[in-house]
Amino acid sequence: MALAAMLGAPAEASTAKWFVRLEASAPLVLAKGETAPAFSLVPQRVFHLEEDVATLGAKVIVPRGTLFVEVGDNGSGKYCAMARHLGSAFHCLADRDGDGSIEAYHYQQVFNEFYFGSTFGENGLARLIAPARLRELDPFTQIAPVAMGLRYAGGAPGGKVRFKLCIEEPSGAANWRKGLYKTCLNQEIVAAPDTGKLNLFGIEARVARHDDKRVSISIPTDVRIVPMTFRGTVL
Repeated sequence: MALAAMLGAPAEASTAKWFVRLEASAPLVLAKGETAPAFSLVPQRVFHLEEDVATLGAKVIVPRGTLFVEVGDNGSGKYCAMARHLGSAFHCLADRDGDGSIEAYHYQQVFNEFYFGSTFGENGLARLIAPARLRELDPFTQIAPVAMGLRYAGGAPGGKVRFKLCIEEPSGAANWRKGLYKTCLNQEIVAAPDTGKLNLFGIEARVARHDDKRVSISIPTDVRIVPMTFRGTVL
């Protein structure tokens, strides 16, 4: 019997769910090209791998302590590593037959530092030698959130104001420094030219004033945390 058949029907899109937590509480003033902390991303459900797990033949070993985010609805039985492993590959684990035991492994290709978005397909599908044990953590107190910075990219025709979202490098990682924004997401966020509204994944800020060298952004104080589900193949 083919391995895919043994492990159940092929999975559809795997979508991670996160909270967006606003960090800035005062107006942001940015020079062109400057990045400042704006908000953080916190997975709605996150799990700690309690011991090393390996696939049959020990071809893939996932180390104890790897953090996994749940993908799909609560209780879906599908999990992908919060941070990538090698290159663009993310470890994923699943209960494919619905018996409550996490027995399957695959990896996802996502070109981000963290598992934000939806992906399709299951690469390297394999059985685990022994079931994986995952322990749920409190995402607000037991893990470091993904810090995001807002970078002023300048003006655009039609009075539009452009921004980039950049990931702050995690502290403690090799050759990474706290406060360094090395990776920016591909797409830009553009403030509405008529109202100046700037949607930060459900948190609505506003461009108060700007020119090609500097921008001032007002930040709401009544909304701090909103739930967010990232759609599409990348964030």
